Amino acid sequence: MLTCNWCDSKSLCDTWNKMSKGNYTWNNIQIVWEEPCDYYVVINKPYGDFSPPMEKCIIFHQEPYMSEENWGEWVAPENAFFLGSHKLAYNNNEWHISKSYKELLEIKIEKTFQSEISTVLSDKYIDIGHIHRIDFVKFLERKNIPIHVYGGNKFNWKDYKGVLPYHQKDEGLFPYKYTFNAENNSIENYYTEKIIDAILSECLIFYWGCPNISNYIDERAYVKLNMNNFEESLEIINKAIEEDWWAKRIEHIRNAKLKILNELQLFPRLEKIIEG
Repeated sequence: MLTCNWCDSKSLCDTWNKMSKGNYTWNNIQIVWEEPCDYYVVINKPYGDFSPPMEKCIIFHQEPYMSEENWGEWVAPENAFFLGSHKLAYNNNEWHISKSYKELLEIKIEKTFQSEISTVLSDKYIDIGHIHRIDFVKFLERKNIPIHVYGGNKFNWKDYKGVLPYHQKDEGLFPYKYTFNAENNSIENYYTEKIIDAILSECLIFYWGCPNISNYIDERAYVKLNMNNFEESLEIINKAIEEDWWAKRIEHIRNAKLKILNELQLFPRLEKIIEG
């Protein structure tokens, strides 16, 4: 049974069904939203007052910082079947583009924007990564770098393209060779859909965030930026586009895409945890 802190089990199963091989299944594994079940997959903590038996819980933390004050026993339970905290394991891999596992394996992605950069941003300006994202895109605008902004428009972007539907970032990624994003925080083992969506969309992402991301994803599938030095990062971006690094790295990006789909994401990871 799948449960999380932000929505009911059925809603989460429906959202994440796209990561399955179809009909909520992956080989011998099926996610369900009702008991009885063999295991409880808990994302952060259970929904509402639901309290599954800890010894049957496979727990994945998806928040960058989790304290007992806010999350109680779900921060560091001693007798969970599996605890995927960021101190012990990588963040749960899921995606916010609309395509299913099967579609991502089969579709041919056409790139229509050769030198323009895309970015999908919220209006948040709280955590260090929020601040880096907004400030760096504003810097790129001042430097007249063509960057297409999707998402919120609180900051009055020059080339604003509009809001994208929930879990449908396709328009802001698929047509672009290059995209930019930054995680909310820089924490070991903590990387999210910000880089996953880009790679699954076969973009070369200019990225800031997880310091040990290369432990999981081939460093040739992305370009790390230094958010403490905007000028240096701009030089890297200009060089990458001028030399068409996307074309030089696309095979590495596609290989990383296959690794995410077949190894790192939720379903194959569950299979490995349960079946070994």
